[in-house]
Amino acid sequence: MAEPVSTFREMSPDTTMFGVKLGDYLKDAMKQIGHENLFRNCGKCSYWQEGRGCSLYQALPPVRIIVVGCDSFNDTDEIPF
Repeated sequence: MAEPVSTFREMSPDTTMFGVKLGDYLKDAMKQIGHENLFRNCGKCSYWQEGRGCSLYQALPPVRIIVVGCDSFNDTDEIPF
């Protein structure tokens, strides 16, 4: 078994995690998310409160929801940087 990756900088598309290459995992995840939802995530939602989670549901969503957003997504219309 490969040694665990200790820092993000050591990761590459060929890094294997849980038996899957990281590049393949990210490629599949992007296909599932779709280009139209790429920026439809919790960080861009008006309900998101940094360090607290979703103010609409008063909870910290699962990672998948944080990344791809949910049906209650409300665009802030702001550039997040």
